[in-house]
Amino acid sequence: MVPTGAVTADARSLIINGKRKLLISGEIHYARVPRAEWERVLDRTKEAGVNCIASYIFWNVHEPTPDTYRFADEADLGAFLDLCRERELDCILRIGPYCCAEWNYGGFPVWLRDIPGITLRTWNAPYIARIEKYFRILIAGILPHLVSRGGNVILVQVENEYNNVAKRYGAEGQRYLAWIVDYVKSLGIDVPTITCEGGAPGAIEAVNGFSVHEAAKKLRQHRPELPLIWSENWPGWYDTWGCEHHVRQPFEIGYEILRFIAVGGSGFNYYMWHGGTNFGRTSMYLQTTRYDFDCPLGEWGEATGKYHILQALHRALLANQEALLSGQRHEAVQGEEDGCFTVLCGAPEQAVLLSFNVTATPHVIGIEKNGSLIHPPKSACLWEQKNGGWKPVWKSWKEEKGKSRVRRPPRWWPVAGSIPWLSLPDPRLEGRQDGVKSVDPIEQICLTKDRSDYCWYAVEIKAAKNGSATLRINRGGDFFYVFVNGRLAARTHGPLHEVRGPTVSGKQVAIIAANALETNVIRSGKNGYEHIFSIPLRRGPNRIEILACSLGLIKGDWQLALPMQYERKGIWDSVFLDGKRLLNWSHYPALTGEHLCFWNTDAYSRFSHGWKARKKAVPLSWHLKQFSLSSRELHPETVWAFDASGLEKGVLWINGRMPGRFWQIPAHGIGDDPVSPVITTTGAGEPTQRFYRIPASWLRPENRLVIFSESGAAPCPGALVSRRYKAC
Repeated sequence: MVPTGAVTADARSLIINGKRKLLISGEIHYARVPRAEWERVLDRTKEAGVNCIASYIFWNVHEPTPDTYRFADEADLGAFLDLCRERELDCILRIGPYCCAEWNYGGFPVWLRDIPGITLRTWNAPYIARIEKYFRILIAGILPHLVSRGGNVILVQVENEYNNVAKRYGAEGQRYLAWIVDYVKSLGIDVPTITCEGGAPGAIEAVNGFSVHEAAKKLRQHRPELPLIWSENWPGWYDTWGCEHHVRQPFEIGYEILRFIAVGGSGFNYYMWHGGTNFGRTSMYLQTTRYDFDCPLGEWGEATGKYHILQALHRALLANQEALLSGQRHEAVQGEEDGCFTVLCGAPEQAVLLSFNVTATPHVIGIEKNGSLIHPPKSACLWEQKNGGWKPVWKSWKEEKGKSRVRRPPRWWPVAGSIPWLSLPDPRLEGRQDGVKSVDPIEQICLTKDRSDYCWYAVEIKAAKNGSATLRINRGGDFFYVFVNGRLAARTHGPLHEVRGPTVSGKQVAIIAANALETNVIRSGKNGYEHIFSIPLRRGPNRIEILACSLGLIKGDWQLALPMQYERKGIWDSVFLDGKRLLNWSHYPALTGEHLCFWNTDAYSRFSHGWKARKKAVPLSWHLKQFSLSSRELHPETVWAFDASGLEKGVLWINGRMPGRFWQIPAHGIGDDPVSPVITTTGAGEPTQRFYRIPASWLRPENRLVIFSESGAAPCPGALVSRRYKAC
């Protein structure tokens, strides 16, 4: 007898309050969705037959500075869980402390990096001490939401995909993983804990991937007493600047879900179900502002064609969950050397049938009392008992019914296009009092604390003659503009690589490749942080100013082939001019306009004489548009975006809040992280991202739209666009 308010598990499934439950979970990160839209997104999710919500909890959201905790606005975890509970949605909390998720620094607060003696993601005293302090605060807020206390949290995941780094940390890493499972339990977590792609004693081990039925069978042999849970079913893939958009077909997703269920799977989680947006500076290195992931619910929370196809599958699965999770399973081979088969689940009086063709050619699969059904290559069908026979209720292929309608991209309408843009160059460095001097360049995060993407490096040199010279930054990142005597002389050109290798040499730290990505980048022998520019000099004194631009911090070890505390930005090694090392640097963290808060009304008033409608913009310019919106335009069913056409690279603000970075780099190829053949790409030659989401809840009757353009390109008159929310 299972006590009320309990979650237990056996080989067949989770048992929640005494009842077996087939988990159909969708990952939604509350930090990536405006709070005003939580309810609408959850309602659409519930309508799709999803019965559980999974979410990462990003440490850097909740403890942005040491011992300062934030659980309000978009960080209000308790409010998000309450909204899920009101909709009878169970919750899986993925509490980290490491998350990945294409989120800045994998969810770690950047200040961890600079704690003396720290090594992240292993048994290390400074690291363990900070986890203990943070988890005591975090878990105290989670406890009231556990099922055992009348809430809806059924599972808690600790750490994430540890197999990716286990080789690097060895026995100390396994000690850490075992400790963290025990520690969360000691703080009162009495629902099952889980890990994914790397197990620990006392936790349910889950699997991630595009196709996991083979991994699930191996896991069943290793842990036969535990349920099979697919913690990340990837409906698409993430996008990085300079690469094409990744997509996955919905019927292929459904096929893999049925294959997983056929081997005993009892719970799967779409990563992501609704990806949302990387507002502000929350995206990892190279990750676009959009976190679309080709999700069933798109970036603005609207249902896609994928949503409706999977909705039908969910309803069929939930209607038959008792048969799928109880009784016997019987597999019958249908031919073609086991490539065609059926799986019968449940008791004779209440059963469900799954049929499969896993070959590359169409085949007829015969079903007792129902004749036969032609299965296309790599296909599956779910059957229900009806009137003494079997009826197909969901097929993983689209049946031809006339011409299919071509889905066109949404049409955006320009708003406030007649209102001119005003611009103001970022004030020069002369007169700034925050300069930091040193013989060698100082690494950027030491100066900015990752509160800005930008940091200036300046040096004075004397040239013997007029002409060009070669400037070499031995190790630096991510993107640089080089000014000589006040004029833009050179710049980085993309695309950049997601996996660049170690930030320091093997002479400074032991480099151990923990996975294939790291092995490949180390074998290449290349320094992925070297930058070489040709710059003009004039005879006599010259001033070289280098603006370093961060594109987000890494998400995991493998982007460095080192522990994550070795993340670096700006310049952290020697700089040479025609082979001569440059010394005596001045550093200026952040833009002058950032220090003066150019996105705020007060700053505009102080510099109103400088904002002008200019015919030609210059590099490093701010652009401002002030506009009014009527109550009709502010309708809650209107969605908004910034069209970055004509621009190149920079940052965007609306009413003092930052939707994110923009970069109009053309897209070519799939990126550094290899993906399954089930993923295809679109948008070759087009900007990786053109439209940048502006939440409707951020708009007011009177508004200020501010952009910082790095290269000097100016925004188009109709850059602010809108359209109506698509309810279906």
